[in-house]
Amino acid sequence: MQEEELTPRRYMSWPVLSLLVFITVIGFENIFYPFQNQGLSVVVNWVILLVIYIVPYALISAQLGTTFTRADEGGGLATWMRRTLGDTWGYWTSWIYWAQTLPYLVDVSNAVIVALSWMILGDNS
Repeated sequence: MQEEELTPRRYMSWPVLSLLVFITVIGFENIFYPFQNQGLSVVVNWVILLVIYIVPYALISAQLGTTFTRADEGGGLATWMRRTLGDTWGYWTSWIYWAQTLPYLVDVSNAVIVALSWMILGDNS
């Protein structure tokens, strides 16, 4: 039997993981537009946002993610609601999350098309 060489697993570093989560929750637009309009004074708002929104959001998600760990359920909002409040709440959570994601996807695709138009044509025509 041929012995396979085991390679150590590679994990994401904390800075990369935290920036991934930050951009997923906040988004790029919410970083660039205020900075463009307000300048460096927006950094104070970012610190306040970090303390009162991002840190509690991360702690809540971490707690719920480690509390509900059954592999057959998949995790996420619907699992958290279904396991705590019942199947009806789990269903409505899934449905509302899906319904609010559709306009977001349309908005993101529109932003990508506009950005590509500016990049290719240079005048957004």
